[in-house]
Amino acid sequence: MAYKRSKDGQFIILAAALILIIMVSVVTFLYTNIPTNQIVAQNVLGAVNSVEQAADKVLAASVSYYSTILNVTGNYTYARQQATTLTFAGFSTLYNLYSYYGFTYSVTQPVFSAYWYSPLSYTYARSTVYFNLTSLGFTGLNSNATQELLVHIVCPPNCPPKGDAAIVDVEEQGDSPITNLQADNFYFEVYSNNLNGWVKQYPTQFTNYGNGTYSLSYNGFQNAYILGVVDQRGILALASSYSSITYAFNWPTYNPIITQPFVVQVYNNGSLSMLGQPLTQQSYPIPPVPVKDILVNETNTTSSGGLTKPFQVPFQVEDWASNYTVPLGLSGNETLFSDFQMIAALVAPSKTQSLTIYWKGLDTWNQTPYAIPGTQQSKQYFTPKQSCTSDSIVMNGALSINTGNLQGGQVQLSVSVGGKTFTVSFVRADGKTSMNYGGISCTLAPGVVRDIIQVEPENTNGFGEAYSVYFQLVLLIPADTNYVEVFQRVFFVNVSSNTQRNVNDLMLNSIQVNGGSIFIQSSQTTTSQRWSEVQSGTQVFDQYNQTAQKQTIAGGPYHLWGEVCSVVVNNPKQGLDPCSPSMGFVVGFIMGQLQLQSLYGFTNYVKQCGGGVLATASSSPSVLEIDPVLGPTCSQGILFDGGYTISWWGALWFSYHSSVDPYVVSQLVEDPPSVSVEA
Repeated sequence: MAYKRSKDGQFIILAAALILIIMVSVVTFLYTNIPTNQIVAQNVLGAVNSVEQAADKVLAASVSYYSTILNVTGNYTYARQQATTLTFAGFSTLYNLYSYYGFTYSVTQPVFSAYWYSPLSYTYARSTVYFNLTSLGFTGLNSNATQELLVHIVCPPNCPPKGDAAIVDVEEQGDSPITNLQADNFYFEVYSNNLNGWVKQYPTQFTNYGNGTYSLSYNGFQNAYILGVVDQRGILALASSYSSITYAFNWPTYNPIITQPFVVQVYNNGSLSMLGQPLTQQSYPIPPVPVKDILVNETNTTSSGGLTKPFQVPFQVEDWASNYTVPLGLSGNETLFSDFQMIAALVAPSKTQSLTIYWKGLDTWNQTPYAIPGTQQSKQYFTPKQSCTSDSIVMNGALSINTGNLQGGQVQLSVSVGGKTFTVSFVRADGKTSMNYGGISCTLAPGVVRDIIQVEPENTNGFGEAYSVYFQLVLLIPADTNYVEVFQRVFFVNVSSNTQRNVNDLMLNSIQVNGGSIFIQSSQTTTSQRWSEVQSGTQVFDQYNQTAQKQTIAGGPYHLWGEVCSVVVNNPKQGLDPCSPSMGFVVGFIMGQLQLQSLYGFTNYVKQCGGGVLATASSSPSVLEIDPVLGPTCSQGILFDGGYTISWWGALWFSYHSSVDPYVVSQLVEDPPSVSVEA
């Protein structure tokens, strides 16, 4: 949280400095574009025209101020207040300048509006001034002042064959083309993968066709861009070459059908992930729109095989730090979407056909109730009555999760389903279990589609000889599902070579179950779906062939799922689910290939011991562990004084009389859907 406060503070200082610069610029513009000495006109018509022109320039300066503040802060309320103040200050100046005519006036509340980040975008202001020129014998005059900048991106989609430039029409109020813009009135914002954000690019090619149409490009031109236009009045409008991103899912045939919903995460670069695995690479990035502007639609397959019309679905926008590894909470609705935000939504395998992220660029747009916890549209999941404390129960519609043991003694989670309760313990190093006396952080609770809880497991007496090691635990609890996503990190920091840090055992999480049969995937490929049954004692599943030489297998064996079930099918066969989830309870884990390799990573790095999965078959209790260092493979320990970070993201499964279990869900990580992206 300290990181976020620092970030917010830096932003406030920067925004204040920018707004100060803007104020100086606008005031300079205002006083250089309206008369500064008393006006003595030669005729009545000239006096009236002069007042009307001055009123237009006051409003132009005000809407310029409005658009610039809106761009910096995303807060239309603040921008409107500041621009309104400037408008009245400008007319007060006119009162002094036109006093020779006996000038008196009243002004209606100015209206400011902006619709940005769309192929058709505008910035607009209007106000009416009622005035008298009593020295000339005229009263009851009025002037309707309007200022508008409209930007229409023509290409894309209507591009010439070469298509390596943006083509844009620019107009002002009255649908009048603006024909006098130069290259420096335009700039692009394009997404930089290296910086994880939007950067400015100025036109390197520019053509003014003289009719309000312009063609412009930059080095390395791409069709996904934001275009900023600032005209001679100083009015800014931000257009985008697209205003929605659609992800179309092509689901493989899963047998049996997976009925559980799963959370997909959409990042600012437009990429998509599920269960810790990427589904797409960077595609169309999400512009820096205020969070309140974002909406999510889905289309589903109907029972007859057709498609539903797009419909809004619940989702949430979350704040994260440190490259999406530290959750900070629900995003504020005025927050500008960036690499500190992600969108979380639920999709149903084989049912959800497309997911569309889109945004309404209207400055006065209110956040959809589908993104607000506890509304009529989202209360089908978590409700505000479910508080999250160090001793509370979170219910997600399928599981009852007791957080009481996350604080105090050993860091544990109790999960109940169908009258059965299971225990998950977190973190053990060098035989010493974790404790947590610092409390838990209910980072996001209640959520719309998931709750987030964060804990820092520790041991006040240290973890034996595993010196200078720190842990992070993030629990992501999706709505209406039988699984809890777990994100864990282990940080080894450098120690002096004479410290003799020794790591002979390292556990991330451990599921304890009374009774049941244990099965672990033990395939050499992701398609063979072979498994091993642990019938008694302890067995390890690591990255090695179980030979004396311990030669590393390319990529390692696949242990992407493991489960403990109370009912086994008759005569279980390889390539088929050995458990009968609809007949009893099943608990276990699922992870992706990248996460499995991260379990192998540390011991491969030090070239000692093994990492992977440990299973113990016993009546009191049976155990499934995720272990970056498997104790049974590491009798001599690992002498290690360097720095290293282990990251693991997986799902822990708990079900009772369900049609789905870890074996079935593992199809999602072994054969995820292909996703095509369009804007």
